[in-house]
Amino acid sequence: MSVFQKSKSFVNDIIHSSLDRKSSRPIIVAISGPQGSGKSFLTEKLAESIQQDHPQINVLQFSVDDFYLTHAEQQSLNKEAKESMGDNKLLQGRGLPGTHDLKSLIDAFSTLCDGSDVFLKLRLPTYDKGAFEGQGDRNDVSKWRIVDKKPDIILFEGWFNGYRSMDAQQLRLKYLTADNERSVMKRHSLYHLEYINDKLKAYEEIWSYFDYFIGLRTDEIKNVYQWRLEQEHTLKNLRPYKTGMSDEKVRAFVDRYMPVYEMYYDGFCDSVCVNAERHNLKLTIDKNRTLLKTILV
Repeated sequence: MSVFQKSKSFVNDIIHSSLDRKSSRPIIVAISGPQGSGKSFLTEKLAESIQQDHPQINVLQFSVDDFYLTHAEQQSLNKEAKESMGDNKLLQGRGLPGTHDLKSLIDAFSTLCDGSDVFLKLRLPTYDKGAFEGQGDRNDVSKWRIVDKKPDIILFEGWFNGYRSMDAQQLRLKYLTADNERSVMKRHSLYHLEYINDKLKAYEEIWSYFDYFIGLRTDEIKNVYQWRLEQEHTLKNLRPYKTGMSDEKVRAFVDRYMPVYEMYYDGFCDSVCVNAERHNLKLTIDKNRTLLKTILV
């Protein structure tokens, strides 16, 4: 079976087991995977499949990427990271914990999961990753997603969904014992990594909303370089004027993510996000995104 088929079966089981539930709170299925692994495509296909097979169900899909800081806000953060944080390059560009409008994201989940019978219209931001030659910017409010009906099921995707921060001693030990030649973490100061670790803690409030979890895992995390290049080429072909990042910029972009993978990815793969039996689907894929292994825990 394919990643999509396994995931569809998982979600269908969720829907069937929840048809008779009385709760007005939507079911939240989180989807996580490294950049370019196919998580966005999978999320879209699942949403389409649910709507087609269960037309009575109201489906909402969105991404943590929709809540990136605006370009102006990110530029301000870039300057602060350079001038006041000892040139912390991990924050000089979108993507890592600390580069999202987390308050708006938490407020959105709070509104969506409000148990009241009255649902007020909600606007969810959208993001243009091709703006400013690939630096990206939040779309004008006229292009935001309008949610005027409470969803029955939410599909929420993000590349570090489910990642857990480490305690200070654990992070320090991981950093100090890492191989100086091979470790990507060692290209950065420990206190720069500590800042990211502290920022990640705040995202765990979002994870607490998750009911089910689909995690795409790769047998080699360096596959992200190939995947992200392929992804950018595809996106550029879809955009007007072929805007986006050059191959060189894509590699530099991925380089900023690698310390986070080195810190958290193994722990993410070895743990569960939702502490309930058979609520976590783990799918291991190779560099061609072929499904190698399936675990339901």
